[in-house]
Amino acid sequence: MWGEFFFSFALGAMLLLVPGVLPCRGAGMGWPYALAVAPGCSIAVYSLTALVFSLIGVPLNGAVLLLMALVIAGAVGAVLWMMAHKGALGFRAAEASSPSEAGYQAWGLGLAVVLGVLVALVVLVKPFADPAMPPQAWDNVFHFGTVRAFLDSGDWSFLNVSQYKTMVDLAADPFPGMRFYPAGWHVATALVADLSGVSVVVAANAVNALFAGAVFPAGMFLLMSTLFPEKRMVVAMGSVSCLCFAAFPWALYSSWQLFPNAAATAVLPSFLALVLAMTGRRRADGSRRRQLATPAVFCFLSLGVLQPNALFSAAVLLMPYCVWRATQWSAIRRLSGWRALAARMLAALSAGGVAIVAWMALYHAPFMQSVVNYHWDSYATVPEALRNALSLAVAYNPSQWVLAAFVVVGAIVALRRPRTAWLSVSYILALLIFVVTTATEGPLKQVLGGFWYTDPCRVGALLAFAAMPLAALGLASCCAIFAKVVPARLRKSARFVLGAVLGILCFCGSYFVPVEQGEGEGRHLETPFEFLVKQNAPPEDAGGSEEARPYGEAKAAFAEEVKAIVGDAVVINQPYDGSMYLYGVDGIHLLYRYMSGYGEEGEASASRIIREHLNLYATDPEVQEAVRRTQARYVLLLSADGGGIGRFTHAYRAEQWEGINAIDPDTPGFTLVLARGNMRLYRIDGTGDASLLTSGEAQGPSSGDVPKGVSATGGAGEDGAVSLELP
Repeated sequence: MWGEFFFSFALGAMLLLVPGVLPCRGAGMGWPYALAVAPGCSIAVYSLTALVFSLIGVPLNGAVLLLMALVIAGAVGAVLWMMAHKGALGFRAAEASSPSEAGYQAWGLGLAVVLGVLVALVVLVKPFADPAMPPQAWDNVFHFGTVRAFLDSGDWSFLNVSQYKTMVDLAADPFPGMRFYPAGWHVATALVADLSGVSVVVAANAVNALFAGAVFPAGMFLLMSTLFPEKRMVVAMGSVSCLCFAAFPWALYSSWQLFPNAAATAVLPSFLALVLAMTGRRRADGSRRRQLATPAVFCFLSLGVLQPNALFSAAVLLMPYCVWRATQWSAIRRLSGWRALAARMLAALSAGGVAIVAWMALYHAPFMQSVVNYHWDSYATVPEALRNALSLAVAYNPSQWVLAAFVVVGAIVALRRPRTAWLSVSYILALLIFVVTTATEGPLKQVLGGFWYTDPCRVGALLAFAAMPLAALGLASCCAIFAKVVPARLRKSARFVLGAVLGILCFCGSYFVPVEQGEGEGRHLETPFEFLVKQNAPPEDAGGSEEARPYGEAKAAFAEEVKAIVGDAVVINQPYDGSMYLYGVDGIHLLYRYMSGYGEEGEASASRIIREHLNLYATDPEVQEAVRRTQARYVLLLSADGGGIGRFTHAYRAEQWEGINAIDPDTPGFTLVLARGNMRLYRIDGTGDASLLTSGEAQGPSSGDVPKGVSATGGAGEDGAVSLELP
C-alpha cells in the first residue's frame, strides 16, 4: 500500500501542476511563482469542467477530465500569451526577472516544498499503520462516500453532491435529493483515484499530504515573497514558521478531518499573494495587475469550490490591508497637514464601512443561513480563550509558547512600520473572532464566527494562519538582533548560521516542549507533536478496542468478504457500528451512509420504517414495502452484540435502530450468510433474483458462509468464525 500511496502522491502533484501552470505561464509569470499558483488554478479548471459535463448529461471519468482540463487551460494560456506579446497585459512577454532573482525564487520555492513534504511525512503520514485504512473521525465518512459516488456515477459536479448518485443508490437514499457542496477536494481525490487505480482512502491520504506538504508551503513562500520582497531572511523564516503551527495545517487533517477546509486554506496564501501583488505598488516577479487577473480569478473560484469560508478568511486578513491602502490613495498623498489627516481618516472609515456592510449583507443572505446559524457550544471563559489564543492552543492542542513568543515579537515589529502594521491588525481581528467564538454565546458569536460554522478548529486555523507572517518576522528580527554582536566582516555568514539555528530552535520548541493537558486524574504532560501523532495513530496505539476505532482491520477484512457476496446489491446496516465507512472505503452499497440526520425532517418514510421495524419484515406488509422500495437485499451487522460504537457514541440513539439491532439468526425472514466473531451478514428472504447474486453465491456458500436452513448455534472458533451445526 505504501507504494500506491507514494505513486498517488507523485501523480497528484503532476495533476495539480500541469493544467494550472499553463495560464500562469501564458500570463508571463516566472516558473517558481507559476508553480506556486498552479494548484489553485487547476482545481478551478477541473471543477468547472466537471460542472459542464454534468449540465450536459455526459458521464465523466478521470482521463476525460484531465484531457479536457488540459485543452481549456492550454487555450486560456495561449490567449494570455498572445495578449502578453502584444503588450495587452501591461508588459511585453520578453520581460523577465534577472537570473539571480529567478535563481533565488527557484531555490526558495524548492526549499519550502522540501521542508513541507518532510514535515508532512513525519506528522501526517508516518502515524498511519496502513494508508488504505481510514483515519476515523467525523466528517471524513461523508468525504470518502462522496468521492466514491463521483466515481460510481460519472457525475462530478459540485452542484449535485450526494453519496447516492447511481441508479441503484437513488432508490435507497434516506434523504432524497442532491445539493450544492464545495467539492473541489473531492474532484481532485476522485481524479487521482481513477487515474492511479488506488482505493479512495489511499488517494485521499495522498491528496491531503500533497496539499499540506507541498501546496501550502509553496503558497506561503509566494505570500511571504510578496509581503517582504526585499527581506529574504523573513521569507526564509516563513518557510519554517508556517510548518510549526499545530492548528494548521496539521490539526485540520488529524484532529477533525476537515479535508476540504484544509485544502482551501492551503490554496489561500497563493490567492492572497496575487491580490497583494495586484494592488500594491511593489509586485513580486515584476507582475502587472492585468497579468495576474486571470490566475487570481482562478484561485478565487478554487477557494469557492474547495470551501467558501476560505474567502471569508481572506476577507478577515485583507480587511485591514484594504483600509491601509485606502489611506495611500494618490490623491490623498498629494495633500498635506490637517487635510491629509482628515482625508486619510475619511478613506479609512469609508473602506472599513464598506467591508462591514458587505459582511453583514452576506451574513443575512438567505443562501448563507444554514451556515451562519450553525452553532457550536463555547468551551472556555473569555480569559481562558484569550490564553489559548495567545499560546496558540487553538485546536485542542497543547500550548506552543515558544512559537507564540516569536509571534508577539513579530507583531510588535510589524506595528512599527506602516507597510506591515496591518498584519498585526489582521492577527488581532482573527484573535477576536476566536475568543468570541469559543468563549461566548449570542448574536455576536454567530456574526463573527458563523461563516466558519462557529467551529473552534476552523477559527483556530484562521488565527494560526494570521500569525504565520508575524512569526517569520519575529524570527528574522531576533536573528538581526543577534547578528549585531558579530563583527561586520562576518555578519553576512553569521546571519545565515543564526537563521538556521533559530529556525531549528523554533521548530523544536514548537513541537517538543511538553505541556500539561487534561484535568484531575487525567492530567498529563504532552507535546504538540505527540498530540498530533496520536490523532492518526493505528488502533493498537489508540486503545486497541472498537471503542477507540470502530472500523479496524478485522471489520475491513470482513467487508471484503461481504463485498464478494453482495456485489452491487443494497445492504441495510446500522451505521454507527463502523459500517458507515463501507461505501466510501469498500464500495458496498449501504442503505445508511450518513453520520447524522436520522429521525429528523427530510428522512424518507421507508428509511424510518426500516430503522425501527425491520425485524418484523416476515409479518409486516409495511416493512416489506419499505424494503421493496429501497431494493435492499441484505442486512449487515458489524457489531451484533451492540458494541463497537466508539467515537460515534454521542450521535448514536439505540431506539432509532431497534429494527436492525434486533435481528439475529432466529429472526424470521432473514438467512445468515456470513459470520465472523460478532459480525453478521444476513440475506433478506424473498428479495431479488439470481441476477443480483455474485457467481460465488449462486454456486453455493464459500468457507464461512451459511446456506439457507442452517443455523449458527455453536461458539466462536479460534479464527473468530462461528461453528455451524446442521439441524
